[in-house]
Amino acid sequence: MINLPQHITSLSAQLGYIRSAKYDQGWMLDHSMGPNPLWLVEWLTRDMLLNEKMLVLDMGCGKAVTSIFLAREFGCTVFANDLWIPAEENLKRIEEMGLSRKVFPLHAEAHALPYAQKFFDAITCVDAYIYFGTDELYLSYFSKLVKPGGQIGIVVPGWARDFKGHQPFWPARMPDNELVVFHTADWWQDFFERCGLVKVERCEYLDHGKDVWMASARAMYETKRILRDADGTPPTEKQKELDFWKDEVDFLEADKEGMSALIRIILKRLP
Repeated sequence: MINLPQHITSLSAQLGYIRSAKYDQGWMLDHSMGPNPLWLVEWLTRDMLLNEKMLVLDMGCGKAVTSIFLAREFGCTVFANDLWIPAEENLKRIEEMGLSRKVFPLHAEAHALPYAQKFFDAITCVDAYIYFGTDELYLSYFSKLVKPGGQIGIVVPGWARDFKGHQPFWPARMPDNELVVFHTADWWQDFFERCGLVKVERCEYLDHGKDVWMASARAMYETKRILRDADGTPPTEKQKELDFWKDEVDFLEADKEGMSALIRIILKRLP
């Protein structure tokens, strides 16, 4: 086990993410693919009703750290669904945590999910919904997977306010031009209300969200550098990974107007 600096290992507790602080912080950060997923799922689930009897779909789970969190913290049986990360890789992480009978990894695209309608008691989706859910027709497909009255919890990156016609800061390097699907909390509220399929229980910003995101990005960059030095990752691979996280830090540093934000949305499927 690699010893990380105390300013990294203490960060979860300092920011009030008490559940996340219980996990190995190197493991947590090394298996993150964006803003710290354990912090985000902890924030999300503070206002969701979850228990050990529930079947939960963790959509766009990445490296399954959020799925592991849901199973450990709430006892849920979790289907860890992702497109970018092979199910076999996630299974290894799940088995290492002793959760192979509670978390089931699947590799499936968001428009071809292999689940029956009304199968899940709840759905979570942390830092993934923007990649497939901004199509107004998608919710009519996605919401059918949860039972009537079940919650759909979503966290997305977005904007703190509208740009009102002026061109925002726009970093030179952002993957797949993904900033075009960043929106405000008001935009998301209106989007889901217009669909008429769900009740919007919460649609709100994380307090000091940009600062939390920046703390996550800087910790991620430093942790990846330390771990890749320790495990002997070839220099080219190491630099490619570090460049990814440096781009995220640069993006947030370029945001002088405080436009970057993190948004929590909790929906309830209507009968």
